[in-house]
Amino acid sequence: MTTDPKHKWLMTGFRPLVRGLSALFWGLPLALVVGMQGLVTDWLRPLGVYPPVFASALLLYGAVLIVRSANLAGIGGRAVRDFAILFAVINLGLSPFLYWWTRLPTISHFYWSVMTFTVTSFTFLYILNKLLLSLTEQLPDEVLRADVQFFSRFNGVLIFSVLFLVILYCVAAEVAQNISPPNPFLGIVQSIYGFRRELVLSLVLLPVATTMSMLWKTKGSILRQIARRLDEPSSAPNWQQN
Repeated sequence: MTTDPKHKWLMTGFRPLVRGLSALFWGLPLALVVGMQGLVTDWLRPLGVYPPVFASALLLYGAVLIVRSANLAGIGGRAVRDFAILFAVINLGLSPFLYWWTRLPTISHFYWSVMTFTVTSFTFLYILNKLLLSLTEQLPDEVLRADVQFFSRFNGVLIFSVLFLVILYCVAAEVAQNISPPNPFLGIVQSIYGFRRELVLSLVLLPVATTMSMLWKTKGSILRQIARRLDEPSSAPNWQQN
């Protein structure tokens, strides 16, 4: 076994960060697939609550690894770190309701728990973009930093637009159910519900895909830094310095 201090620092410093980025990279599409299949089909129903819980736990695991490995300085960095963990924990706690609501859709508590889970999931995705932005600001890759700055703003607009549409739909559904017949609004709400899979995919796929792209590029940039630093004198990167 090598005793080179550069290799020892590599194992204790970079490895958790790369693992965290990989967990988030695979956890995002898994959470999207589990959420979509759980809401519109019965393929995952025999597995119970385990698929959404596992997907949410994987995202929490990745966020914890990044937060513990990267020293996000400043008030903004600490706030992003704390909110990332907070919303990941909230999503983990609410994830079983995806399954319970499909089993008992008439219970309003389950319905509103799923709607809350939807809002907190989009909020976590927005905070994840800010977390990546804080992380890339400590990397020497200027091209990556510029890309993450642009796409984090772009995703922020998309995510808040989707959140607005989700909240608008929930309010419209509640109002439509309380209007006495003839009620044309109820038919509109039911038509939107019938196309929920296509609408969710069209609204969610783009911010999720761009976030995955940023995760992959950030991981690649860190791996390139590893290769370069192995040929240089041992020194810790900015996020490892205390």
